Amino acid sequence: MLVSTERSEQDKFLQKIKALTTEKDNVRSDIVSLSIDNKEVESKFTDLDKSQSELSHIRDEQFIPLLFSGKQNEAKTLLIGTIDKKFVTSGEMVLDLINDVQKTADGHLARANNEVVKAITFFALIGIFAILIVIALIIILNRMIARPLVAISSAARLIASGDLTKTNFNM
Repeated sequence: MLVSTERSEQDKFLQKIKALTTEKDNVRSDIVSLSIDNKEVESKFTDLDKSQSELSHIRDEQFIPLLFSGKQNEAKTLLIGTIDKKFVTSGEMVLDLINDVQKTADGHLARANNEVVKAITFFALIGIFAILIVIALIIILNRMIARPLVAISSAARLIASGDLTKTNFNM
C-alpha cells in the first residue's frame, strides 16, 4: 500500500495506522486502569510506552516519508535495522507484561478462592451451631413438657387404682 505512488492510497494507509495506534492506546489505558495497584506492571507499561513512542516516531518521521518519496531501499534498510530491533524489544516487553498480568490475576484469583473457602467454612459453622442449639432446645422443651405429663400420668394411675393417700406429686 505505502509502496503505491498514489497519494490518496498512501493517505488512507496512514489513516489506518493512526486509527490502529489510537485503538492500541485505548486498550493500553484499559489494562493500566485494571493494574493500577501493581507498581511493577505500571513501570513496565511506562517502559513499553517509551519504546513504542520511539518506534512510532521512527515510523512517522523516517520510514513513512522514505516510502512516500519513493526511497524503498532506504526504507527497507531502516525497517530491517532500527525498526525491527525496536519491534522485537517491544514484543518482549509485551510478553513480559502478559506474564506479570497473568501472575497478578492468578494472585487475585487465589485470594478470591481463599475468601470463598472462608465464607463457606463460616456459614457451615454457623449452620452446625444452629443445629446444636435446636437440638438443645428440643431436649430442654421435651423435658419441660414430658416431666409434668409423666407426673400427671402417674398421679392419674394412682387415683384410678384408688390410692388417694399421696398428696405431693413432683412435677
